[in-house]
Amino acid sequence: MFDLRLAIGWFFLLNALTLVATGLLQPVATTVGTQTVNLNLCWGSVMGVFGLLMLLLAKLDSSKKVGPPQQESPGAQPPPSTPLT
Repeated sequence: MFDLRLAIGWFFLLNALTLVATGLLQPVATTVGTQTVNLNLCWGSVMGVFGLLMLLLAKLDSSKKVGPPQQESPGAQPPPSTPLT
C-alpha cells in the first residue's frame, strides 16, 4: 500500500533544498525587529527537517511490516462474533 508520508517527505525535502539554495545564493535579508534574518534559509531548514522526519517515519513503519505472513495454528478457532442487538 502507498504511504502518503513518502510523497509528503519528498515534496517538503525538494522544496527545502530549493529554499536553502536560494537563501545561500541570493542572501536577501529581511528586517525583523532589530535583526536581519534570511527567511529563505530559515524556512528551508525547517521544511527540510519536516521532510526528513516524514521520510524517517515512513521508513520505520515499512520496516515493521516486512516478513512472512503469520500462519494460524491448525487447531485455532476464529474469534467469536458478537450478535448485533
